[in-house]
Amino acid sequence: MTTPLTLTGQIRAATREIHNVSDNLVNLKLVVALTDKQLYGRALMLFYYIHVQLEASIRKHQDHDAFRGLYEILNEIARADGIAKDLRFYLGEDWSTKYQSTQAVQNYVNHLQELEKKNPILVLPYCYHMYMAMLAGGAMIKKLVKRSFAPPEGEGLNSFAFDVKSNKALRDTIKEKIDTVPHDEETKKKILAESMTCFKMNNQERGNDDGNIFDFF
Repeated sequence: MTTPLTLTGQIRAATREIHNVSDNLVNLKLVVALTDKQLYGRALMLFYYIHVQLEASIRKHQDHDAFRGLYEILNEIARADGIAKDLRFYLGEDWSTKYQSTQAVQNYVNHLQELEKKNPILVLPYCYHMYMAMLAGGAMIKKLVKRSFAPPEGEGLNSFAFDVKSNKALRDTIKEKIDTVPHDEETKKKILAESMTCFKMNNQERGNDDGNIFDFF
């Protein structure tokens, strides 16, 4: 008898194809971004505002069934402070006033805020995809950044530095926290739909829709 897929298993299955498209766009951007510290900093900045919003949602709804588990491990998974530290290294102390996010990122954050107001559980797939990406793909990116820019000890790599013994163990914990969130069939359908929207918005953020490709260069 086949074991039913967990919620995160269904999320992965539903987004497998569009995930591959997203990976290709990330690789394309990295080829360019890793040629220059400022370009890399501007690319990294795209993720900052999204992580700030995700962490705000988790803290605000820490007693909600959807976020109680993630709030318990927020200190381990939170990325905003680490990204901000790297942005100061790559773009300067005044990065937040000197540079602006793209329209695609602003639309992304607005969408997360609307979901939080209407149905907080639908922010969950965004948490899953963004944190898993930083844990899984982040290890590879960290090596490439270190090789490209050779930053001094404690600088430039904080975005992907998790203070845990095992990234895999933390990934498994994230999955467990999300898989045990109570939900009905209708909510599951909405979660899977938002998982697709997550990748579509990620791809717009990184791709060529509405002239957004590398518009921070």
